[in-house]
Amino acid sequence: MGAKKRKTNRAKVADRPEGEDAYGRVAHELVNTKDKGWPFETAPDDFSTKKHQPLKKTDFREDWFYHDWKAIEFDRMATQSRERADVSRKMGTGAQRKDRGKLLKLRARMAELAAALEADGVDVEALLAETNSEEPTVEEPVTAEPATA
Repeated sequence: MGAKKRKTNRAKVADRPEGEDAYGRVAHELVNTKDKGWPFETAPDDFSTKKHQPLKKTDFREDWFYHDWKAIEFDRMATQSRERADVSRKMGTGAQRKDRGKLLKLRARMAELAAALEADGVDVEALLAETNSEEPTVEEPVTAEPATA
């Protein structure tokens, strides 16, 4: 058996529009334009890592401009990661987030049902108060007695 060919979403080199990389990004319009401020002292305001190919050291007037810009980018990414970590910490594990979603759906469904009952003239608060006043019953699980011989 021959090795299976891996499927990829990336366009083949021949299929790409002129100037695009494998991710569909193009060079920023100011790169290689000396009359418009290239090489840069800082990245252009409209530069986006999603739309544009990465800037290189040679795109900056001095090495330290490039390193300052990279440090700012890494600080931004680190802050973003810390915020995501805080949100994850608050939301709990994957199972807890799944249960939270179920609870939110149940709350929404309960609100719909309460509105429907109120539209029919039922006092939902009294109904819930009556239901909550009853002692909940928990059935003990039935266990089999060990056989004695």
